[in-house]
Amino acid sequence: MKINILGHGVMGSQVAALMQILGHEVFVWTRSASDEKSRRQSQAVRLLKRVISPGNSEGSCNFIAQVSDLSPALTIECLPESLEIKHLILGQLAFAADTVEFFTNTSSIAPASLANGALGLHFFNPIHVVRLV
Repeated sequence: MKINILGHGVMGSQVAALMQILGHEVFVWTRSASDEKSRRQSQAVRLLKRVISPGNSEGSCNFIAQVSDLSPALTIECLPESLEIKHLILGQLAFAADTVEFFTNTSSIAPASLANGALGLHFFNPIHVVRLV
């Protein structure tokens, strides 16, 4: 399955690593796609593999330079806790967030204020400590 991740900070990198380990094709947008982001992704994958048994085949992780380059797919938003920043980034998507399965990792903003039909999918830090229910 193809999955978009918006943001590659502390939470975004862990969510992207989890989805990659579970065998998904992950596309990550971050403000700066650099070697540091690739290193952080590899490190997050190694850490999670210590505690989570990967599926039959590991997926992939691709960094996208422009938000508008993401194509419609299940999308998980892991941006800073600012409604202004979230709206700014979501407004740059080439597709409307309410036309795909859209989840937010926010803990303080109502998902519906981001997009119609948006749902909350909250991950805790570090991601491997609390089991996904």
